[in-house]
Amino acid sequence: METGITSFDFERYLSTYETTDGFIVYDLSLAVHIDLETINDTLFDFYHVTQSDSWTTISYKFYNTIKLWWLVVKCNSDVIDNPLVMPPPGTKIRVAKSALVQNILTTLNNQ
Repeated sequence: METGITSFDFERYLSTYETTDGFIVYDLSLAVHIDLETINDTLFDFYHVTQSDSWTTISYKFYNTIKLWWLVVKCNSDVIDNPLVMPPPGTKIRVAKSALVQNILTTLNNQ
């Protein structure tokens, strides 16, 4: 999928803060909200996680870029307790279709 944003990096869209020990942390919860209770499931493809998957590999499989890993995480906030830990193999997750991705990226670019 062509994102249409050549300089796209997740750092542009996510809130960041520095911890007391100097680490930069990206906060997915503030910049993007996807209401999974009301959004139409037809806007998503569904994928079953494999043993070898990471958020970046799933992002690459669907979007040809690893830089939309955070969107895969946000689309599955109801099944992901900790985005640093992949769900067990076989877990069914949502992956936003191109139209939804474009809508989200356009909204973020206009903020």
